[in-house]
Parts: sequence; structure tokens; C-alpha cells
Amino acid sequence: ERARTVAETRLRTLVTDYHQFAQKHKTFDDYDAAANIYDQYLKAFPDNENAYRLNFFYAELLWDLGRWRDAAAQYDAVVKRDPKGEYTRTCAYNAVLAWEKIVNGVAPPTISKDGKLIINNCTPDDEKAGKCKITRQKDKIEKVTTGKLAIKKFANEKKGDARFAKQDIPPDEKALAAACDAYVAVVPQKDIDKDSKLRDE
Repeated sequence: ERARTVAETRLRTLVTDYHQFAQKHKTFDDYDAAANIYDQYLKAFPDNENAYRLNFFYAELLWDLGRWRDAAAQYDAVVKRDPKGEYTRTCAYNAVLAWEKIVNGVAPPTISKDGKLIINNCTPDDEKAGKCKITRQKDKIEKVTTGKLAIKKFANEKKGDARFAKQDIPPDEKALAAACDAYVAVVPQKDIDKDSKLRDE
């Protein structure tokens, strides 16, 4: 048991240090290495008291890498670990954002010739010089709102017209809808009562 505790502490320290190093130097290889260490940690210590927090940081790192599908899965995992946890609402919302990126076909960040990630068209050097800021998902929590859906019958619609035939909802769009439902499920009732947009949903 003592050896397992020591191994957990060392791997947790390693991944935390590596993630900070990756954020400082912004190279793809460092981010990718940190992602692999997070994955190893969560497989080796899934029930550890630190797994919830590290799972959140892993999801954030995957977001930075533009691995939207993997990020969405890890955000969902955080929500399932502790539905009332510190990062749960943020993760539920970020899962919605990740699925939106998947559905809309948003490309991941680009990698410069020197191997650095260019996030939101902001290079690490430009960020350091104060010319732009790379916004992290954990720095903001926004409200999910949707407008009323208006369905119009097309004037030229004819019975049997293939353009209007019933179609299955694509799997990624179903996943987006499920992520929206998961977000609404973790929003406290007091917040719904305060926000008319959420109340009308």
C-alpha cells in the first residue's frame, strides 16, 4: 500500500509539472507527453481522491490540443465522477462547447514550424509580448442559451421530395444534445430561478 501511495504521488507530481512546462513552452510534444501521463495516471489511480481534479486538468489539456472528442469524453468523465464537484458545472458546459466544435467541424489549433501550438491565432511569443491572450476554458463559465426554433413549411415542398425526407439525427448531434441535457442537469435550481433564459428552456 505504501509503494502505491508513493507511486501515485510521484506520477501526480510528474504530470502536474509536465503540464505546467507545456503551458509555459507551448510545444505540441510537451502537451502530448503531458496528455499521455494524465491518461496513465487516470488508468492507474481511477479512484484516488486526486483523480477528479487531474481528470479536469486532463480535459483542459485535450481542449488546448484541439482533441475535441477526447476533451468532451474527459469533461463527461469529470461530471460523472462527482455531479456536485467544484469543476462539474464548468466541465458540463465545456463538453457542450467541445461537441459544438465537433458538429461544426472546427479544426484543432495549428502547430508552427518550431513545434509550438498556435491557439486562437495567438502564438506563445505574441501572448508573452501582451499582443493577445490565449483564453482557457477554465477561465470562463458562460451560460448555455438557445433561441426558439422556428420551423417553416417551404412553399415548394412536395410530397415525396427527398430534400424533406425524414432523416436520422447524426450521432455527433445526438451527443451534443446529450451534453446540453447533462449541463442543464447540473445547474442548481437557484441559478435557473435567477436566469429567465434558463427558466424558459
